[in-house]
Amino acid sequence: MLVITWEALDALSHQFELCGIGPRSRVIALLQDGPLAELARAALARSRADVLDVRSVHRPDDGQAPLGRNPLLHSLLASADVIVDGLGEPAPIAVPVHARLLRLQPPAVDAHRWPPHANLGHRVDRAVEHVEKAKVLYLGDRHGTSLEVRVDGALVDSDGGRPAEDGDAAAFPSGWVRLTPAKACVDGQVVLMPGDVNLARGAHIDAPIRLEIRNDLITTIDGDHASADVLRALLERFDRADAYGAAHLGLGLNPGCARPPRLFDDELLDPIVSQLRAGVVTLAFGENLVADRPCPGVTELVLPGRTVVADTTALSVEGELVGDVAPDVYEAPG
Repeated sequence: MLVITWEALDALSHQFELCGIGPRSRVIALLQDGPLAELARAALARSRADVLDVRSVHRPDDGQAPLGRNPLLHSLLASADVIVDGLGEPAPIAVPVHARLLRLQPPAVDAHRWPPHANLGHRVDRAVEHVEKAKVLYLGDRHGTSLEVRVDGALVDSDGGRPAEDGDAAAFPSGWVRLTPAKACVDGQVVLMPGDVNLARGAHIDAPIRLEIRNDLITTIDGDHASADVLRALLERFDRADAYGAAHLGLGLNPGCARPPRLFDDELLDPIVSQLRAGVVTLAFGENLVADRPCPGVTELVLPGRTVVADTTALSVEGELVGDVAPDVYEAPG
């Protein structure tokens, strides 16, 4: 028997309110069966919106062709003010230009652990402004990490969880900013420490690894132990130099699941949680089309406890968000 907690229902209901879903809204809900779908249906019923629940949609087998190419489905989507997509990965949706899209990610089933707040979107916007105005983004820590990422020519993207305008898309839970650097813009070293995560392996780093990065590429992987050997193997599997190139650097801004930091935190093995968690850095190597380095995939590392500075403006100090990107006291879970 499915039990929907009031805390989760209140949180998702608030998220829908922030996305402009109310009594006059026309909503198309694309939901599979399961706890998340039932929670979403209950929250949409609360909103008193005009909801059409489309239950017979399946993702294309190839995971690439957009949904909505079917004429009937496209006409339904075109009638919506907001599309709530609970189908998950992997295929994109062909969204009519006037509709707003909210994707429900798996952690949304525990919506109360990621309480939505209007200030989250504002903080994401401020983080984007700091990064876009900077000449250099610095990544550092007390273990020897010192990485420079020049911002000129980079792509900066983000998600604050609110598709506020026609044609916008956002996710719940959300809250992150990410920089994809241009060519020849990344130099320095990164020291991976026990408790960091190799997402490509789905495991924690268990001993220090030093990565030397010159002209975008990892040139040295120092470490005589299993974690270093696994990282070498993951990069070597692509059999191309581009696999060693800097792909992106992201910073989580969502205070959900806030608690004192823990070493070897298993929740950081989840790629969605690690992208969102406030103050956690994600650093990836591999495909970077901004730098004209195609590659079949990326190798992503999760780095809690780091310092991120945009020119002279600190965004995170040893894993704690600071300044005008730090969460309001009312944003944290109760």
